[in-house]
Amino acid sequence: MRERLNHWLTLVQRGDVLPSYRVFLGLMQDVPNRRHVLAHLAFAGLIDVQDRMWHNRSYTTGHKGYRARATIELGEAIGWDLAHHVLYAGVPDMAVGPRWYSGYELGCNVIQNQLDGRDQELLAQTTPLTAAEEAMLIDVITRQREFSVVDALVALLRAGRNPRRILDAIQVAAAQVILETGEPNNYSMAQHGYEYCNTVGWFYDTFEHPHRLKLLFLAALFINRGSEHQANTPGNGRRTIAPPLGSDAWSAHQILEKLECALLANRTEESVDLTAAYLKGGYDRAPLVQTLATGAAIMGNDPHNQELGLCTLEDYLKTQAHDRDRLLAGERSAHGRTPEVRRSAGGVSALRRRDGCGRALARGYFDFGCCCLISAILAIAVAGEAIAVARQLPFELLDLVPALRLVQRVPMEDLALGHSRLVDLARLGDRGFLLIGQRALLDPGLAILLARDAPWPARTRSWVLRKASS
Repeated sequence: MRERLNHWLTLVQRGDVLPSYRVFLGLMQDVPNRRHVLAHLAFAGLIDVQDRMWHNRSYTTGHKGYRARATIELGEAIGWDLAHHVLYAGVPDMAVGPRWYSGYELGCNVIQNQLDGRDQELLAQTTPLTAAEEAMLIDVITRQREFSVVDALVALLRAGRNPRRILDAIQVAAAQVILETGEPNNYSMAQHGYEYCNTVGWFYDTFEHPHRLKLLFLAALFINRGSEHQANTPGNGRRTIAPPLGSDAWSAHQILEKLECALLANRTEESVDLTAAYLKGGYDRAPLVQTLATGAAIMGNDPHNQELGLCTLEDYLKTQAHDRDRLLAGERSAHGRTPEVRRSAGGVSALRRRDGCGRALARGYFDFGCCCLISAILAIAVAGEAIAVARQLPFELLDLVPALRLVQRVPMEDLALGHSRLVDLARLGDRGFLLIGQRALLDPGLAILLARDAPWPARTRSWVLRKASS
């Protein structure tokens, strides 16, 4: 069975969609070993997570792991003899590209090189985290770089800490990232990061997969990347969470009534503060959980937002984290904001963002299906003037071209190679941005800089203006 499962996973990793699906259907016929097959299905989804977020459109945000869980739970509910269509809806997707396994490779290397490959011994550890250790891990994940995150996980495992309890702390860190997200369009990765941690927790509680320890590193680094992204994106950051003035005199019923009104009116900050007031009052948590769950079901503008809010409640009922109440505040924030997202039946998601900087026109143009990012920047400026593109990337149009009297050349980005080059416009013709091969004279990292009066071919000029105006 191990060889057959490895063969199936190899087909998945190669992207052989149909062969992998056929092999999986054969594996499911082995009823005595079906539990191992389902565990490997979930595992295949959980190890496929993108390893970066900054200037990267979401491709593989843990959806395969979520879909595998849904496939398994629906199949268990319906009965596998009647669940062929469920398998068809979930299993082939495991091999669909793009596929990202570098995070899992990191986990494998760390456990092999720093923990001597002792997966089973470390998984058997039962000592919980102290409050100080939990706070340390949350701070490292949300405030420091990935090197420190790996070191912290290794130190806790070496100290005999229970991997499942470490995951509890990672979930609290994920909730903190959600709480620090203020810009509605930035909720995508914060929410998906939490849902990934929730799915890993379900996986730990459902299966005894021999390689599940490595998923701790994927989960922690997923949240770490999300935190770094939010910290360097406008509109996000820490906010003070404080009970409303006078709330000490309110009863539990009064607070829940006010919370329900704030939930239905989509007043996120007020809802979080009212949740804090209820928690501060020391009231029974069950009515609060019910109110939040109902709010998630009503206010979710698509199944994502409903599910993401409910994930935190599911973990709240299971976790042994010292700071578990933070999950309830994170739940409200998880489904409380409605980002400017419109989903069509084809799965296309368009995210709108506005940042005007000086004379530059900056726009991120996203497509969920093909991940078409038009370089994140279309800058049209007057030659010689400074342009501020985004917050940290001040550029100045160089005097190089006029100085060299290359009147027929302007700096632009070679989209194939990602380096700024001087391109001969006379040779460019109507092939637009496809010409490559010129010697690189500028440092990489510049997007597209077009002098306003440059003699672009008509078709190229039209393309640029269409993209800029859209």
